[in-house]
Amino acid sequence: MGESHLNGTNLLIGMLITLVVSLSIHVIMLQVLGIPFPEFNGVKPWAVFLNTTLAVLSAGIFYDCARGYLAQFPKPLIYLVVFLLYVMLRETFRGILMNGVVTGDWHYDIIASLPSLASGFILTSLVVVTTPRLSARWMKLVGAAVVAALMMFCIKPLLGIVFASALRAAAPLDHADLYSFPYGWQVLVPAYVSFAEPVIACTLIGALIWRSLSTNVMLRLAQFTLLVLLMRGMLLPTFIYSFYSKMPVIPAMLSQSQFLFETIALGVLTGMAWQQATNQEQ
Repeated sequence: MGESHLNGTNLLIGMLITLVVSLSIHVIMLQVLGIPFPEFNGVKPWAVFLNTTLAVLSAGIFYDCARGYLAQFPKPLIYLVVFLLYVMLRETFRGILMNGVVTGDWHYDIIASLPSLASGFILTSLVVVTTPRLSARWMKLVGAAVVAALMMFCIKPLLGIVFASALRAAAPLDHADLYSFPYGWQVLVPAYVSFAEPVIACTLIGALIWRSLSTNVMLRLAQFTLLVLLMRGMLLPTFIYSFYSKMPVIPAMLSQSQFLFETIALGVLTGMAWQQATNQEQ
């Protein structure tokens, strides 16, 4: 790998293109083509467990690749960085914002997000703790499965109990949506602006691990995009969750594929933007 020099202007242009193209896939499929929003109810626990295991495994691979750079920072900051990149890539803060936009109920949405944020922090903390101690590939896979099981069957139920009283107290704040589907500019504008969250996270993840990936450009893009797909949990729903939908399988797969295609575009375009902006030699 040769030396690289970051062209900030090119990177920002690439990030903007990534933002618009990626989110527009979802918006066009949902609002223009009339493809329904994906259903997640009724999915069997084994499918959720498998998806969670792959998310944990990919988060561990990311941390493994980024560890050399992150090691220069204090340990608490490492935990914070990994946590923020993970939840931002999964649009956690954007979800709070968009729920607030649609309902106008910011207080309830913030309180309702606390279990998810706590869960994300615990998951990424476990990743930071366990990843350096698991050397073989099979150990990483088993470790990811153990963490996924802990999250699904122990930690998340416990967090539900811990935050139950706060959610009950906030329940009166919850109310019907202010805007109905299909959404107008009042929802679409903040939707596009807030999609900067996963784009920024994806770009920072690329910056941290780019040199650790293959020197072959096409393979590097494929590796990066697959990692992003798995960390966001957007690979399996189209091919597995669809079979548990109330819709017929083909329409269900088309519905789930909104986020699959959106995430593929996010990974590929972010990788292309970073590659081009750093002018890296092969």
